[in-house]
Amino acid sequence: MFHRGWFWLDTNSTLLSERIVEVTRNYGVVRTGPLAEALVEIPREPHRWAGVMASLDTSAQGLFALRDQLPTLPMLGMLPDPRGSAINALQARGIELAVLPVDEARVTSFVQRAFTSAFLPDDRVARVVQGLAERVELTPREVQLLSFFLGNEPRARVRKRLGVGENTLKSQVRS
Repeated sequence: MFHRGWFWLDTNSTLLSERIVEVTRNYGVVRTGPLAEALVEIPREPHRWAGVMASLDTSAQGLFALRDQLPTLPMLGMLPDPRGSAINALQARGIELAVLPVDEARVTSFVQRAFTSAFLPDDRVARVVQGLAERVELTPREVQLLSFFLGNEPRARVRKRLGVGENTLKSQVRS
């Protein structure tokens, strides 16, 4: 059953924010704001969130605090430069790392993994779907469909979630 689909984005860079929102919007709702707001908002409905992306220009403490509250939520920390201690701290908490400026392919990869892990029964299946998506260059819609069906989502609920009719869904599945 799918419940997740929202992404939280925290960055001071308008350009980076616009690029990430453009990519992420293909997969689900994007909310932007400081991590302090996420610390209040996300734990209220943790099942509604697919992932968090945060630019860590000064400190990663907000992301670490969120990780303590939601240990399985996919997170991407974006650093301006790869410093050893910051990298080690992120990796120790299971937070993915990207070095700024983050390219679109990196964001897409993270979002697809976060999205698929929200709908699939286990992480191993999510990793297989992600690998397939990268190898054959699946579109965001194809990743969504594959995730829904591998997660045993009923066709009627998939149609409602995607806002498409039965024939459109059949066409998309065939492609």
